[in-house]
Amino acid sequence: MKKEDMPHLFERFYRGKNAGEGGIGIGLVLSKEIIERKNGTIRAKNIPDGGAFFEIRFYTMKKMVN
Repeated sequence: MKKEDMPHLFERFYRGKNAGEGGIGIGLVLSKEIIERKNGTIRAKNIPDGGAFFEIRFYTMKKMVN
């Protein structure tokens, strides 16, 4: 992913500088929305040797007993 694309990856209808044909720029936005509604987070970064890395985490609440 291009460095200038990184801040915009999760923006609706954003298509990166090297985006292929056929996409409309909603896939990552929808993914983020679903993940956040399930108490999770998603982040993206580039791998030094090439390629992309997406980290998805889900958090649970522990029930406290008195």
